[in-house]
Amino acid sequence: MQVNQGDSISSAVFISPHHDDVCFSLAATALLCGGGHLVNVFTQSDYAVISLPSFADRSEHIRYVSSMRAQEDQMFADACNLTRHDLRLEEPPVLGILPFDLSHIQFEVDHLNAIMIEGIASLHQSQAISKPALYCPIGIGGHRNHVSVLAAVVRALPRLQELYEVFFYEDLHYASDLNFRNAGLQRLSGMLKGRQLERRALVLPPQLFARKMGLVNIYFSQHGGKLRSYDFIPATFRMHEEHEAVWALI
Repeated sequence: MQVNQGDSISSAVFISPHHDDVCFSLAATALLCGGGHLVNVFTQSDYAVISLPSFADRSEHIRYVSSMRAQEDQMFADACNLTRHDLRLEEPPVLGILPFDLSHIQFEVDHLNAIMIEGIASLHQSQAISKPALYCPIGIGGHRNHVSVLAAVVRALPRLQELYEVFFYEDLHYASDLNFRNAGLQRLSGMLKGRQLERRALVLPPQLFARKMGLVNIYFSQHGGKLRSYDFIPATFRMHEEHEAVWALI
């Protein structure tokens, strides 16, 4: 990941496995942070739910979809005052891998440690603010790219915690399903080998939740306008309010 000269962090670095994950999971948090960096990891994509032009060459299809998704993401980043960094790695289907296939994932984690972690560390070194927030997905839902990003960050935690206050966010829409959410939290606990975590919820007043859903709507290629607000609220037994949630190591 290349860090542009003059880059600085206002308050946060958000890791997004794909172009939409931070918006879906933490759009309100990003708005309230007032600025920072958005690190998009797997940005070469062939997936969209909307009708697309026909291409004779699959590579043209991938370029078209990837560009469309990047344009959507830029609109979100501009609204939240985030500087985008696309690592341009391929999503699993582009490589002929099923999205939820976790076999041989260690090779992906190794690659992320070599490029993603180094880039995130460089972002901190390019400015003087001490301990900005770093938001990493939990991998709820078990998507290969979400899990590999989490594993890379967990492996690098000793180094990253010297630079950042690390938070693990509940991936939406996956976390709106209680079973997916519970399984993802168990995976996180196992990776952290029993280290204690504390859940921190940001309750969203109606006006702020409406702003979040307006940002979610930007990613039309991924939902086609068929939005259900409850897909963007974590499922819990205790908390039914519109909210976003992260977990902090204590």
